[in-house]
Amino acid sequence: MKAIGIYYTTADIKSLFGWSSDDTISRRQASGFLPPPDIPGRPNKWLKANIDALIEDMTTTTEKDEA
Repeated sequence: MKAIGIYYTTADIKSLFGWSSDDTISRRQASGFLPPPDIPGRPNKWLKANIDALIEDMTTTTEKDEA
């Protein structure tokens, strides 16, 4: 089943996290930090809502650590 919504591409993901290579994306997926893409057969499409939630969680965790 195809997830419906707005997607980030590999280039968007690299820009958001400040990563410079596709290898970093592969390593982050292997480590479990970055979820697999949301469209089977399209290795460069992540639902925007899922990535935004990941960023929000990172921000919340950082704020708690600083408090």
